[in-house]
Amino acid sequence: MLKNLLSQFICFTNKKLCPCNGIGRYMSHCSNWWKDGSGDVLFFRDEYADAFENWARV
Repeated sequence: MLKNLLSQFICFTNKKLCPCNGIGRYMSHCSNWWKDGSGDVLFFRDEYADAFENWARV
């Protein structure tokens, strides 16, 4: 269930925040980052990383 929820979140996030081939203003999405089918990775841009970390703590 959690894996499915995370997959849906990444799909939604990718469509909304990474519209140009997985690259967006705030983050970038890399599908199959480890090349073994184990998962995707979201990278936050340096300029926004601190803001996202502070938001996540709230």
